[in-house]
Amino acid sequence: MTASQARPDVFTVHYVLKNKIGELVDTSEGSEPLHFVYGSPEIIEGIQQAVKDRNVGDCLEVTVPPAMAYGLYFDLEIVGRREATEDEVAQGRPLF
Repeated sequence: MTASQARPDVFTVHYVLKNKIGELVDTSEGSEPLHFVYGSPEIIEGIQQAVKDRNVGDCLEVTVPPAMAYGLYFDLEIVGRREATEDEVAQGRPLF
């Protein structure tokens, strides 16, 4: 990464995940939020697209089409956003 290239952001989100018939699949409620480096292959592309231009405090309802993630529905709340460190970029995950 050169000095002219911006590092990606680390997002911290609380989420509720439901399937296509509205059944709860997973949630971060009552536990740690999800932390990820934007662009990480471990995170569903549709989630990354949804949070890209969002800010802390934003709440989103996201439908991720079947081609990206089995037709899942997410309620997201962005609770943190910061620039990734060089080590986080290299490893593709937040370091806490």
